[in-house]
Amino acid sequence: MKAKAIVIFASSSQSGNTAQLLASVSKLIELEIVNLKNYEISPFDYEHKNKDDDYLELINKMLSFEKIIFACPVYWYTMPAQMKVFFDRFSDILSIEKDLGRELRGKTAYVLSTGYDPKPKRSFEEVFRNSFKYLGVTYASMLYISCPEGFAKTNSKAQIQSFSDEILS
Repeated sequence: MKAKAIVIFASSSQSGNTAQLLASVSKLIELEIVNLKNYEISPFDYEHKNKDDDYLELINKMLSFEKIIFACPVYWYTMPAQMKVFFDRFSDILSIEKDLGRELRGKTAYVLSTGYDPKPKRSFEEVFRNSFKYLGVTYASMLYISCPEGFAKTNSKAQIQSFSDEILS
């Protein structure tokens, strides 16, 4: 059975709050989880000298799914560096790999995140929302769980179920 969605996961902690949240969601939905830590993805380069790294391989894998979940914690009001590098590289598929970039149109994206604040700053979600809009990707929703005492101490079962149901629909 094919996974219902692909997850692009980035975090400095492989077992932290976001990883635990993702594990909870993956108990309800079959997901293909891609950990950016396992890929060599170089920062954007205007001369495209990095085109032989793992980025295009990962983009091709991602494009085989209709639903894409971007999972990362909130670091300093934004996404972690690994996810930012991945997003910066969207410039490659808008310039030198335009056919791949066009394949993003019509995909549906979600954001899954954790942090310490009761709610993430609006700017966190806006980065995703604006990027998806520019790429022609439908932005569905974000699941954010506040974890000031750690994920295990949250009461997030209903939110996780609702998010999972939305992806399955």
